[in-house]
Amino acid sequence: MRYLRNDWGLYVAALGLSLVGAALVWSATHTWAGPALAVRHLVNAAIGVSLALLLVGADLRWIRAAAPWLYLAGLVGLLVVLGPLGVTVNGSRSWVHLPGGFSLQPAELSKIALCIGLAMILAEGRDAIRPPGWREVLTAWLLGGIPVALILLQPDLGTALVLGAMTIGVVAASGAAARWTVAALAGAAAAVAAAVTVPLLSDYQVDRLLAFLDPSLDPGGIGYQTAQARLAIG
Repeated sequence: MRYLRNDWGLYVAALGLSLVGAALVWSATHTWAGPALAVRHLVNAAIGVSLALLLVGADLRWIRAAAPWLYLAGLVGLLVVLGPLGVTVNGSRSWVHLPGGFSLQPAELSKIALCIGLAMILAEGRDAIRPPGWREVLTAWLLGGIPVALILLQPDLGTALVLGAMTIGVVAASGAAARWTVAALAGAAAAVAAAVTVPLLSDYQVDRLLAFLDPSLDPGGIGYQTAQARLAIG
């Protein structure tokens, strides 16, 4: 009965996008890699669908109990890539090679673990009508700050920004006072400004931030993807 109460449109949409993605991967790579990359994409999609179905059938109390362990597992994965098992791809030491030609980016698992952990911290042990207080909010920021710091050591600025934005978004959606979200956004803006003006980031990372703000600065280079996305939407 639990499966019947779910929004299956979400699963159909995700599966449809995955199949379209597999067709695009095959179209872009079959001339030099054959069907191998498309098949790998489909295998990953099948694994994702299977895990989604298991999650739907899981008891919410079990997920709540597993949240701390999932968070710790995510941190362990982020530490592993900084050690001998980590593999550098595109200048970021953020991957682990697995048997069968597959690879794993622990930061992606940390996104799921952090989302569940934040929900537990902000909702656990309080009245449903009482918004999270300063203790819950600061704890949530601490939970988000640790993986963000580890990801910056790889360094992977894009994923770190995603986790930071997710932390701010979950805290805002939890019903916490608006001043906490305003303070977090102000702090993030100050940190980005400091990182750009003070030599804390590499030239490539600074260029990515500047191109995000104004893709026309380098439309044929670092701002290419953003400019093309605007053209596609147009």
